[in-house]
Amino acid sequence: MTKEEATQRFVSAASFFKLTLGIANNAAWMVALEALDHVRTLNHYRHAVKLEWKQVMQKYHDYEQRLLSASNFRLFHLNDMPAEARRLYGNISDREYYDFWCASGSEAYKQTRPLITSLWNKHRLCLINHQVPHEEEIAWALCANDALDIAAQLYDHALNDCFQQSHLPKHLLKIAFAQLSFAPIATAWRTALVMTEPRVPRMENELTSTEQKNLTHGREQIIEAWVDPESMYDCIQTVISDYDEVWATKGFQAKAIAQVEAVRNETYKELMQ
Repeated sequence: MTKEEATQRFVSAASFFKLTLGIANNAAWMVALEALDHVRTLNHYRHAVKLEWKQVMQKYHDYEQRLLSASNFRLFHLNDMPAEARRLYGNISDREYYDFWCASGSEAYKQTRPLITSLWNKHRLCLINHQVPHEEEIAWALCANDALDIAAQLYDHALNDCFQQSHLPKHLLKIAFAQLSFAPIATAWRTALVMTEPRVPRMENELTSTEQKNLTHGREQIIEAWVDPESMYDCIQTVISDYDEVWATKGFQAKAIAQVEAVRNETYKELMQ
């Protein structure tokens, strides 16, 4: 593999990671923010419990800082883009470009909210059946726990898929894209959840086979929705259309939409083979 080939494969890998995790990470974080609004209404959201939730927010802040301030393998620095790609965007900052990337996940969250509330209700019923109090608030925390775990799992899947497709060394891919992993946030969330309601682990161990099946089905529905190519490209095209201020001209905005449509069509061709 020549240096030029390796560089092109790395660029393609970066695009793949940003596409996949732009949806999963940011949709999961929207679920987490909604859940946190509910958790904060609990009377015992104070002292040690409150401190654990602050640790979750710190982990997310660290994640954003890694993405925006990386010195190597930078993913959100406009000046690192090839000139042809950079000229599509207007006079915007790296932060604005990052926020534009995040918006695809926010759109996915909006489109899949019925599935999210369905999973929330499944958790709520389990909590009621097992006599765990504050079922509405804790169900949101459990739903967000699932969403964050899904994002972390999809990072692992993206890593394996990218390794198989690019043939780049797996250890290099890990070094380059570890900054996109939601695993530290998911771990911190789980710790805060159990601190808030210590009875959750016992309840999870006592779930009936029907309850486990219902929860698994709810999680699988969300995974399928967040990795579905049709939904992914719809979200991205919607965000491109909504973010007029990101583009240098209306023509470049239209060009970006056309490029997404071309990738969508190419994806369908590959899936049909």
